[in-house]
Amino acid sequence: MNRPMSCLVAALVLGSLARAEAQDAAAPSSLARYQGALARFVWATEPGAVKRGTLVRGDGTSITFAVPGEGEVTLPTTSVSRLDVYAGKKRRTWQGLIAGAAVGIALGFAAKVDSVACDDSYTTACSRSEALATYGAAGALVGALVGTALQSDRWTPVTLPALRTSTAAWGRGRRMPPQVAVTIRF
Repeated sequence: MNRPMSCLVAALVLGSLARAEAQDAAAPSSLARYQGALARFVWATEPGAVKRGTLVRGDGTSITFAVPGEGEVTLPTTSVSRLDVYAGKKRRTWQGLIAGAAVGIALGFAAKVDSVACDDSYTTACSRSEALATYGAAGALVGALVGTALQSDRWTPVTLPALRTSTAAWGRGRRMPPQVAVTIRF
């Protein structure tokens, strides 16, 4: 590897490690901005059990949630294996548009095409390209409308120092390796 490339790689690695250390130092104060937000969490004592509640308060050692039916629940941060904060509703418009267009194009291939009888009928296309365009556009429109009606909850993961150094997965004192995450939203 040539010298400029190795310097670039070293700068990227050191920069990501410095950013991770800065997040560790800033994590307790960053948790304060989520107070009062709806959250879902998983903890090590009940693996796989997801609970929802309102984040009441949190610091570097413990997190308190107001769970419906249970009151306030305080957990040590080392026992929380995942914490997500509610970020609103997400519509499926783009997915519906793409799925509708695909179904419409498939119907365009199956549609009746007759260049003579097309002038007298609204259901017969004059050419295959007209059928594909008409059915594809109609399918995309219907799919986009259906996708807009379908909504799901959107959750944002919250990074805690204790989540990165979970005692259950990595043992006490060991750090997880640096991680890269990519999120694509439509």
